[in-house]
Amino acid sequence: ADHSFLVRYAEVPHTYDRFHFHKEYEILYNIENSGTRFVGDSIRRFSNGDLVLVGPHIPHYWHSDDRYFEGIEELTAKVVLIQFEEEFLGEKFLGLPEMKNIRSLFSKAAHGIRYTGSDADAIGRIIVRISEAVGWKKLLLMIEMLCLMGDAKEFELLSSRPYTEALKYGSQEKISDLF
Repeated sequence: ADHSFLVRYAEVPHTYDRFHFHKEYEILYNIENSGTRFVGDSIRRFSNGDLVLVGPHIPHYWHSDDRYFEGIEELTAKVVLIQFEEEFLGEKFLGLPEMKNIRSLFSKAAHGIRYTGSDADAIGRIIVRISEAVGWKKLLLMIEMLCLMGDAKEFELLSSRPYTEALKYGSQEKISDLF
């Protein structure tokens, strides 16, 4: 109730390792972590600096490498998670002419988007700042990050098609059973 979007920095033994989906967009920035990333029908390795935007209802998860499950105290996955709904800035915000690239970004997010190169570095630095900021500064950084994502040239779409199949199954348990 106190925030228009969720942002969380975490140092955890490993990332959440079950297929799941939800109505929110999700950004996961793996500062320090490695393993296998599943987004829609894409299955690929990931490592430190992996930065992905996943659209609503796309089944996804990041499975940390086995070494993260061995209980080694000094080995943790360091991640920033951001979740938000499409209209978290209000119903009319995305209709503004200046938000054209963000509208396009949200459309591409139906595939899942992985950012690379200098774009990923710049966006990653802002994500860390968002996790540390408070109040209006957090909101302005969020808008800046989305604008950078919308303008980015160094990215790849992950899933081979826009992914909304999870809606057909109705629950995360059923989708997990498929994989």
